Amino acid sequence: MYQRQFNQYKTEQYTTTSQGKLIVMLYDGAIRFLKEALKAIAENDPNQRGYYLGRAEKIIAELNLSLDMKKGGDVASNLSRLYTYMLEQILLCNARGEVKVVRDTIIPILMDLKDAWEHIVNKTTVEAAQPAVAKGMNLPLSSAATAPASHKRITINT
Repeated sequence: MYQRQFNQYKTEQYTTTSQGKLIVMLYDGAIRFLKEALKAIAENDPNQRGYYLGRAEKIIAELNLSLDMKKGGDVASNLSRLYTYMLEQILLCNARGEVKVVRDTIIPILMDLKDAWEHIVNKTTVEAAQPAVAKGMNLPLSSAATAPASHKRITINT
């Protein structure tokens, strides 16, 4: 019974979360799974290595598929190349069990992207509230900010 309620809670959490926050959550998940994969490699556990690398791979593939190339322009194109590179390196890591690229390159890149999206989400939240505050203080209204158009709508399947 509790598992069903937990699953319902998680589904509601995903469906009521903003697009930017979902992207941050996906980056968090990919980072977490890659770190777990590194632990599995250190423990010489190929099953767990494959499991966690596979989970990270699915997240990065979803981020890549969600890119809106028309609206995102060069940003979306560059992100696509970066995601493709990450996916190739994860496949090599799974095949060879080498951690260097995952540890020294992919995780730091994902952390930088996550930090950038967190900044965007926080800035968007503050700027979206500004028109109401400005109106109450008789200040000029600024337009509410929206998240960049690099990613299309992301759907989380639980």
